[in-house]
Amino acid sequence: MPVYLANVFRRLTLEDRWTGATLVCRAWLDTAHNPSLFGSFDLEPAFDAAGPPDIAAWWRPAFRRLVDSMLHFAADSAAGSLGEVRVRNCSDDAFSFAAERHG
Repeated sequence: MPVYLANVFRRLTLEDRWTGATLVCRAWLDTAHNPSLFGSFDLEPAFDAAGPPDIAAWWRPAFRRLVDSMLHFAADSAAGSLGEVRVRNCSDDAFSFAAERHG
């Protein structure tokens, strides 16, 4: 993985890293999954940008499964280096999974 590319990815939002950047080419996809980019998993900026916390869609089971899936991916990709998790509406199982992967 080119160091310069990882430095650029560190400046992207989590959403940009997972959606746009992964679609460019294989090198960018590999870089987006690099463990050095997963020291923390913080979805709070996305929640804050979306509006008030009483949005009904946030509390549906399908949304919880999505957040759980993202947390699982981040914990796996971090390869033991995930040190901070800030999310809303994840399951206890997903949080436990992330804690176990942190080792």
